[in-house]
Amino acid sequence: MKNLILILLLFFIAFITVAQSNSKVKSKVGTSLAYLKNYNEKYPGEVRLFSKPQFVNRVKALTGARYALLKKYWNVESPIEIGADNFIAYACQAHNCDVTNFMIIYDFNNDKMYVGIREEEKAKTYSENGTSIPARLTQWANDNN
Repeated sequence: MKNLILILLLFFIAFITVAQSNSKVKSKVGTSLAYLKNYNEKYPGEVRLFSKPQFVNRVKALTGARYALLKKYWNVESPIEIGADNFIAYACQAHNCDVTNFMIIYDFNNDKMYVGIREEEKAKTYSENGTSIPARLTQWANDNN
């Protein structure tokens, strides 16, 4: 009887350890945006960027209610740029590009996302965890203002 209890206890401990390891792997894989590196010079629509849950969830979390505006007016797209450390996507509202446009930057090294939303010439920037805005997004925000 003692052997049976000992075997069941060991089995339970092994099961818990494996379950915890799997959940840690899933959470890292679920938020990783490393796949964005494959999209250089492709259009966001071409790669179905806004159908990627890992990407969309982070943009939504960052922009809150403003995500609906971004998604609604993300009409005219520029090709995605991939630099050494960053992913950059840009789009604007059809027939209104000068005054309503958007920029999304993802920093591969620091795993941080930044979003700029310009609506009717007023730009607002968003950064994960209050990190400082990259120069490229600051420059974008200061253009046309």
